[in-house]
Amino acid sequence: MNNFGFVFIATEHYKRVAEYSESIIRRKVREASGDVPVNITIEPAVDIIDAFQKRLTLPEWSPYDTTIYLDCDMVLVDPDAITKACWSINYSTAVFMSGWQIADVEWLWPLAWSDQLSDVFVLEDTRQIVPNAGMIGFKREYAKKFFEYWHKVWSDRIGKYDVPLLEPAFVCTGLEYRRFDSWIHVPSWAYFNKDLRVTKAGFVHCTGELVPGLAEDLKAQHKLDQMVKVHES
Repeated sequence: MNNFGFVFIATEHYKRVAEYSESIIRRKVREASGDVPVNITIEPAVDIIDAFQKRLTLPEWSPYDTTIYLDCDMVLVDPDAITKACWSINYSTAVFMSGWQIADVEWLWPLAWSDQLSDVFVLEDTRQIVPNAGMIGFKREYAKKFFEYWHKVWSDRIGKYDVPLLEPAFVCTGLEYRRFDSWIHVPSWAYFNKDLRVTKAGFVHCTGELVPGLAEDLKAQHKLDQMVKVHES
């Protein structure tokens, strides 16, 4: 059993995106630390429901004692984020996610999601903090019951919604999570908005660049490639 590693869960649509994101992690770590081994698993999923099921059962099958799950469209910009995130997870019994203000994420929410979002979020309160399950860190020994209950609540919503979202289901659990430092997981639109002056970012989440069902994987890969080039120029 390996001590620590990253896990991506990829449908066929996002397989190449995950592989590209993996390659960036390996390259960035190699440039910063030399030939330090990096454990990364890309787990295949049949469809989005299967991908959500697998995310909510991570402690049961992740090959790592300490796991950081990443959405496929997460680009590592600063390798220091790995050290900081691991330190936070290893010295806590909590499950870690990012907390973003609604103002940072509401533009991502299609109208079709409004029912399940309005059940748990006050969408008019733009400063309300909502969890973002695009990056989840945990130690297996402390996370099993946490994920089991989240999975149960999410599964109970399948009959109500065709594709129940993870974050509203999480809020319905009443469970508590610890927040990663805000610079560790940054939305792409904020990272490239000069007016916001985001000067530090660990992982940049390209959610705004990649709209599921609209962007083909190679177009998505091109977006990630452009992001890295802009950062490194």
